[in-house]
Amino acid sequence: QLECGTFISTEDRLAAEEKFQIDKALKKTQREACQFSVANVYFHVIAENNTVAGGWLPDIAIENQFHDLNQELSFVGLQWTLAGIDRMINETWLRGIYQTNGVVQMEMKQRLGIGNVSDLNIYTVGYVAVFYYEFNSLPVCRFILDATRYSTFPFSYEYNPIDDGVIIRFPSLPGGTGTNNNMGEVAVHEVGHWVGLYHTFVGGCDNTEGDFVADMLAECLIDFIHDCSVGRDTCPGPEFPGEDPIHNHMDYTEDSCRAEFTPGQIGRMRDQLMIYRNI
Repeated sequence: QLECGTFISTEDRLAAEEKFQIDKALKKTQREACQFSVANVYFHVIAENNTVAGGWLPDIAIENQFHDLNQELSFVGLQWTLAGIDRMINETWLRGIYQTNGVVQMEMKQRLGIGNVSDLNIYTVGYVAVFYYEFNSLPVCRFILDATRYSTFPFSYEYNPIDDGVIIRFPSLPGGTGTNNNMGEVAVHEVGHWVGLYHTFVGGCDNTEGDFVADMLAECLIDFIHDCSVGRDTCPGPEFPGEDPIHNHMDYTEDSCRAEFTPGQIGRMRDQLMIYRNI
């Protein structure tokens, strides 16, 4: 299955959360809920030739993607502005993205990345590597995925600013050829990571130290990628009330199924943007 490759170990996730809570407590000025901020976005299109099939995206695809980002993230008090688009033919970059901090993608980001911690760089490529993803829970959840995209987290900018940004496969943009994920929700999901959210199923059924969002229902993802079945419940039992959050942007369901963030996620994004992104 083709899905998100954004990953953080349990140890690093808990350490980052401890620091985040300390930083949040020390922050003197809180953002007003009605305040709106603008963030610059730079779109880097990587292709093997100047055809759409080769990755050379037209402006309309990018414009539709930005419309989707603005629509889905307006609740956070953030509006994206398209600050720049560049296109480059480079087959190595198109097909050679293997993992976070990989040589090929770091070379690409170092050459093309623009701005600072407050600026979002989105790179469209043709392939992101397969890797094995596992986390312990009740029950144990394991699966293999062939990633369509991944993102860095806000707190990682401090120690690796070059790596900052979002990478997605070009067929996932609105109107693309991606299966189950060509309506622009792939970018919304990854930008969710960029502003500080984890997957809905992190921590599995024992979600006390999972995504750190109090109103997120417990979920254990095993073989349910793209499954938008109403009533799906991978954490049954009275100790895990509610069904799987299949409509949440940070789940693994298909684009047509995802449409919401919880109030807890919105609050977390606002705090992460204020503390780490200076937005």
